[in-house]
Amino acid sequence: MGSFNPYNIIVFLMQLVISYLGNLIGPFIWQLKSIPMLIIFIFESIPMIGVVFSLFRKRKQFAYFLSEHPKYKIILSQSFSWLTMIALTNKNIGTGLRLKIPLFIFIWIVYYGFKNETNKKRM
Repeated sequence: MGSFNPYNIIVFLMQLVISYLGNLIGPFIWQLKSIPMLIIFIFESIPMIGVVFSLFRKRKQFAYFLSEHPKYKIILSQSFSWLTMIALTNKNIGTGLRLKIPLFIFIWIVYYGFKNETNKKRM
């Protein structure tokens, strides 16, 4: 992937969104060119896509959960700060896979905290 376009703001923002999504839930299906990338797709991308869609589906409950638990809000803001730094500085899939491990850990902590809280309220 090439560098960001600094001359056209629309193209730059589009490239940034693609980089942001690619570093959050990538590699994408069209980027699979080898067996190791397929394994990474199965064990990283598919679970993260599931988490993102699960939280998006319950976004009102999740927003209420974050307002009740500021510690998870801090963890989530740290993870998205980290994701923003990766998205702005990295457009290499291999490097992105190594850099996003702390991001995944933070998001999974928040996700399982949310799931645990919703399971407690059901009982």
